[in-house]
Amino acid sequence: MLDCCLFICFFIVIIAILLVDHESKNNLLTLFSLYVSRIFLFYFPASWFEVTQDKNTNVYVSGLPLDMTDDDFKELMNKCGLIMFDPLTKKAKLKLYKDENGQNKGDGRCCYIKVSEICL
Repeated sequence: MLDCCLFICFFIVIIAILLVDHESKNNLLTLFSLYVSRIFLFYFPASWFEVTQDKNTNVYVSGLPLDMTDDDFKELMNKCGLIMFDPLTKKAKLKLYKDENGQNKGDGRCCYIKVSEICL
């Protein structure tokens, strides 16, 4: 069934490339990508996975000053190793936890690139 659906999608894309003008082609390709992503999610539903300790690079830090800023936290955590960057947002994977009023709670999380850096 999955092979049939993918063949139909591929066929639609070929028709779009050969027969349709540029604007309509972009619309068809957008619909195609949505269709393929729905097929993928239907046949391969998202599921939770366990991160083993030898692969986990997240560090939870408590006891931070309440007036610490995101930049201060980044500077502090950079002293221990290289911080991972989110490929979508291009920002460091850091988080200072805040209460419902937006005030710093004194704890945070940092995601390092290497497992060896979390031992410090």
